[in-house]
Amino acid sequence: MKKIKVNIMAAAALAAVMIVVTGCGAKAPAPTAAPTAAPTAAPTAAPTSAQAEGEWEIAIEGTEKSPAVFNEAEAAKVGLIKQKASVKDKDTSLPEQEWDGVSLEKVLEYYGVKTYTTVKVESSDGSFKEYTPDLVASSKALLGFKADGKELEDGIGPVQLVVDGKGPNWWIANVTKITVIK
Repeated sequence: MKKIKVNIMAAAALAAVMIVVTGCGAKAPAPTAAPTAAPTAAPTAAPTSAQAEGEWEIAIEGTEKSPAVFNEAEAAKVGLIKQKASVKDKDTSLPEQEWDGVSLEKVLEYYGVKTYTTVKVESSDGSFKEYTPDLVASSKALLGFKADGKELEDGIGPVQLVVDGKGPNWWIANVTKITVIK
């Protein structure tokens, strides 16, 4: 009986992710990463007037230029790109979306990062995921601002880390902090 209950819960979770990504049904958050460690506090920087006007900011730590703030103006300097990505989880692949954003690898280069062991990307709720240099260099990691030409919904955006071909626990919603670990 317990095994059946677990299978039903897993199927329901996958169906919810498919509804969110395909846009069917009620609006709900896109896939987000499950906490991999005890939640930590979000960055304590006070909102700036730019944030009040709808711009976003991501704290950057662990670089030569740290502490720093990555925002829309900095993203334009790094170079905006379009990239197709989809969530893949075990035997299921959700429909591909076209994302507008910046490569995580290019963001690190912009801040002078040449070597590191991992990059920790954190959400506003304190959940996070660590990414290896190989994954970042594979160009699959993107800080996405728009999906299929549309702004991201509250709770998902304004910026989501998108990792093409990975499951929903690799995608981080509402990115607020990036920490380079050497």
